[in-house]
Amino acid sequence: MVRVRKFYRENSVFFDYSHEPYKPPVRITDVGTSHWGPGDSYTTKKRRQFGLNLVTNGKFFFNQRNFKGYVHSGQVFLCHINFEQSFFADEKGFSTKRFILFEGELIQAHLSLTRLSEYDVITPASPIRLKSFFREAYRVMREKREGFVEKLMLLNQQIFMELGRSIVDDYPDELNRGIAYVQRNLHRAIRLEEISRIMRVSGRQCVRLFNTYTKMPPIQFVHVEKQKWAESLLQQSNLSVKEIASILGYDDPFYFSNRFKQFNGNSPSEYRKAMQG
Repeated sequence: MVRVRKFYRENSVFFDYSHEPYKPPVRITDVGTSHWGPGDSYTTKKRRQFGLNLVTNGKFFFNQRNFKGYVHSGQVFLCHINFEQSFFADEKGFSTKRFILFEGELIQAHLSLTRLSEYDVITPASPIRLKSFFREAYRVMREKREGFVEKLMLLNQQIFMELGRSIVDDYPDELNRGIAYVQRNLHRAIRLEEISRIMRVSGRQCVRLFNTYTKMPPIQFVHVEKQKWAESLLQQSNLSVKEIASILGYDDPFYFSNRFKQFNGNSPSEYRKAMQG
């Protein structure tokens, strides 16, 4: 990591979960604000934590994966784990940003499930609302009052949901409601009747909308989303196949393994071994 500091100033708060009796699988570790002057920059070859950076003033030039360009005030740039990245303040003035760093055994699975893993820069649907979550996370982390870990967990969910709301595909509102419902309930079995009720359409209309826009019927969409989550958990965690099956709402781990193999061509254990190799 290389950071060039000329005008750089940072106010941040940190928490080490190593002595906590319960460690959330996705946890906020650092929250803060930073002020950058012309020429201030940051570069890393292989990032170890996932970072969200909300630009609050000025602009930053950001380079990661296929993105190379300016991120403006009100936008968020996402610093992904294990990727090379660099960013620097505008050469013509001062820039500020709020940031939150995350770690945890399931962070990659969480990013994959919410599709944030696909994005380098996001324009929030409500920058003001998102900024309020960042400010609240800073306050909670700084004060560290009783129950603050649970509050950070809730803020974590709110932040990811707000960003996820900002990258919803250009689908009809009914379908967006159905997809959001599916993605919130992948931990259990989901029936067509539930999805159509949430969408406020008939079962036939529900199937038509899914087929038209996602190219698959609703229940197949459910299984594909479960499959994506399963693959992420197998890659990024040490959970057993039985534990992953339970997380995904399968009572029978053998049934889960069979469904996984139908989609993937490999059993969960074979898939994990291939990914680790």
